[in-house]
Amino acid sequence: MGLIKPPNILTFCIAFALVTAGILTQFGVTIPFVGDQGFWLLLAANILFILGCITRGF
Repeated sequence: MGLIKPPNILTFCIAFALVTAGILTQFGVTIPFVGDQGFWLLLAANILFILGCITRGF
């Protein structure tokens, strides 16, 4: 099981920021540069987090 490792701290912080923005927009908070793209932000954060866990140096 050597394929999965913790993501880089930068990858984790970016994914966390995307998740936070996505959840806020889903609950009706208006973020000017995001709009109503909460679902896509959550999807992007999930993909980023998965890539950070399975690739080396990402």
